[in-house]
Amino acid sequence: MARVEELGLGDRVKFLGFQAQVPELMKACDMVAHTSTAPEPFGRVIVEAMLSGTPVVAAAAGGALELVEADRTGWLTQPGDGSALAGAIMSCYGQGHLAQDLSRAARVQAADRFQQGRIQGQIGALLDRCQSELALVS
Repeated sequence: MARVEELGLGDRVKFLGFQAQVPELMKACDMVAHTSTAPEPFGRVIVEAMLSGTPVVAAAAGGALELVEADRTGWLTQPGDGSALAGAIMSCYGQGHLAQDLSRAARVQAADRFQQGRIQGQIGALLDRCQSELALVS
């Protein structure tokens, strides 16, 4: 927090701690930057941003590679490449129409992939398969 104040960004950067109303917060953002330097197996924050219609810039590693299609549903940059990250953020701000198109495509894709009924069906099918395989072993 001291660095934020030192850079004069206190009016623009907020550390909110735990928040229960994530969708509302995501919708209030101009964009979401997922800048993890270590690959995450699944990017929940990315999906939440996509579902809220908020443009996403993400580090091209781990689950982000399965969620964000570069220049179709968001921007991807190499983890730890601050210059590329800054360039992607500037693209988002400088090309508002493109950001809208990408976030719209991301919302459609995420809503389709992570629709509750679809996920429940996939989990049910997996459980059925596990049960069948266990019956063969027994």
